[in-house]
Amino acid sequence: MHLPIKIAVTHGHPIVAAGLQALLNDSAGVTLCGDDAHIVITDRQRGMALLAAPALASRRVLVVAEHDGVWEARQAIAAGIHGYVLHSASREQLLAALRALHQGEGYVAPGLLPPLEAGGSLPLTSRERDVLTLIAQGCGNKAIARTLEIGLGTVKSHNKQLYAKLGAKTRTQAMLLARRQGLIADK
Repeated sequence: MHLPIKIAVTHGHPIVAAGLQALLNDSAGVTLCGDDAHIVITDRQRGMALLAAPALASRRVLVVAEHDGVWEARQAIAAGIHGYVLHSASREQLLAALRALHQGEGYVAPGLLPPLEAGGSLPLTSRERDVLTLIAQGCGNKAIARTLEIGLGTVKSHNKQLYAKLGAKTRTQAMLLARRQGLIADK
């Protein structure tokens, strides 16, 4: 017989927290508890704060988010969030996420993130690869626009998409992550 998964719900939206608690109260294999929880179900902001609390390091964090933004999900997972599902998740999907986290695995709601490439990054378009290559060569946005014969705004748009797909906030961080993922060669 398996021991129940101990869950704490600390979601910042009271109606969502109440709904999650009601859903889990009727679910076999889980127990709602407080301080000795295996998994904390919360919102993105609180989840990120939990990661920074050393006393809570042994707990797994499942974010239940309202929006399906790739950027937000990518950032949360990159920061160490263990699981990510949406408010629209079914009971079965929520329980699947909890089981995965309890077994030490990660979980991202199906369809939330595009399939990962072999290197672990989101798929890049050929134009995004061109921009990434030129950034790696030290080109600025204006030089990239001239080289690729596209507008400066288009370059900035490609940069934004690259950063989101790589989970980066800056050009330097994007380059480091791209090198780690084998998308560009080390110098």
